[in-house]
Amino acid sequence: MASPDIPASSGKSTILSLIAWLSVCLLATAWGPKLDASLRDRSAEIGALGLAAAVGLEVTGRTRGHIKKRSQQKAAGRRLTRNLVKVAAHNTAPTVDVIPHIDQKTAGDDGLVGKVD
Repeated sequence: MASPDIPASSGKSTILSLIAWLSVCLLATAWGPKLDASLRDRSAEIGALGLAAAVGLEVTGRTRGHIKKRSQQKAAGRRLTRNLVKVAAHNTAPTVDVIPHIDQKTAGDDGLVGKVD
């Protein structure tokens, strides 16, 4: 039930799958002709409720994951913009000349990023 884009924790996914499968089993039991009518009705009600709950919780989890991912992307963009503004404010060079300077600051130990020959 977990989305491929937003991985759910294995515990939540397992519980939701268990709830869904048990609910489907209860719904299948409700179609059995050998059960008492009141027992079939209760089984169908509980099965439908459980299946609806499992689907609702799965959708909620996916929505939370997408919202979290989007907010992290926005925060990273704001941080990058803030850092660019700080570097531009401390440097009197034109903006195009500042970009290699930023790349050199953000480069790893090898210092290959942003070097202009």
